[in-house]
Amino acid sequence: MNGYSRGALAALGAVSLVFVVIGAGVAMRAATLGERIAGGAGCAFFGLCLVTFAWGVIWPKAFNARIESNYAPRPARRRKTARPAAFPYPLITVPGEEALAAWERLLAEGRGMPVILGGDEDLAAHLEQLSIKGRKAEDSLLKAQSLPPDAFRAAWDTSDPDPEAVLPDKPWPKAVAAGPPFGTFEPAMKGAVRPRVHIALLPTHDPVAAPAFLAFGGVNGSPLPAQHVAFLRPLAERYGAVVVSCTADALELRVERGPATRGEALALARLFHGYSTWDVASYGEIAAELMTLRRWGFWWD
Repeated sequence: MNGYSRGALAALGAVSLVFVVIGAGVAMRAATLGERIAGGAGCAFFGLCLVTFAWGVIWPKAFNARIESNYAPRPARRRKTARPAAFPYPLITVPGEEALAAWERLLAEGRGMPVILGGDEDLAAHLEQLSIKGRKAEDSLLKAQSLPPDAFRAAWDTSDPDPEAVLPDKPWPKAVAAGPPFGTFEPAMKGAVRPRVHIALLPTHDPVAAPAFLAFGGVNGSPLPAQHVAFLRPLAERYGAVVVSCTADALELRVERGPATRGEALALARLFHGYSTWDVASYGEIAAELMTLRRWGFWWD
């Protein structure tokens, strides 16, 4: 409290004391009840002023604390923000170049089916997909049992019902590039691998059930989870396919063997071209990759 405030309170206290004494005398000498009530009310009012004087001058710290608590700006209330949902499956984070080795180690341990999810943005995209109501893994797996492998055509291939007309027949390519490591390719980094990736351990030993457990699909022309599983199931049975990576917009398989003949590879290439996006110029290029590589990739944009 500054000097001016304390002086003002001292003056108020002195004046109040004088009026209390006068009011008390008037009340005692009053002849009528009304005069006595008026005198008593005056005493009470100036008595309150006297108490204020005593509080402000004799106990200034308590007075200041009370004033500050009443008039000090109150802190803004913190808004309650929703906590980000936790990922429903165990996660292992490793450097991008170690992703495949970590995946193989987890697969060998037999505690579930590992799948490389990609980087932080991919993980956020998976959480968003998992938040969609009605997408339960058991429902998608059950539905997949009654779907044909090309069930995706009914929902997504409406603009071009004959994908064979899209790509021309060209000479068989002489060489096939191996491509980047599983689940680590980052187009924005011009071919570099992601600095770190996340691997989820799914509660299953089914090699192609990852789309169902991750609620993967249904955006950017990608089939629905059950359609993915129905498409992948014959690949697991015939070629030993296993889902290694499932990022926000891509799916990668590791296969034990490829098509035995060029005719088989071309037929598979036509099916694959209707299933996902391929940055190639002919079915021959797709077929050559399927016969040569043991890493098959699909992506949607």
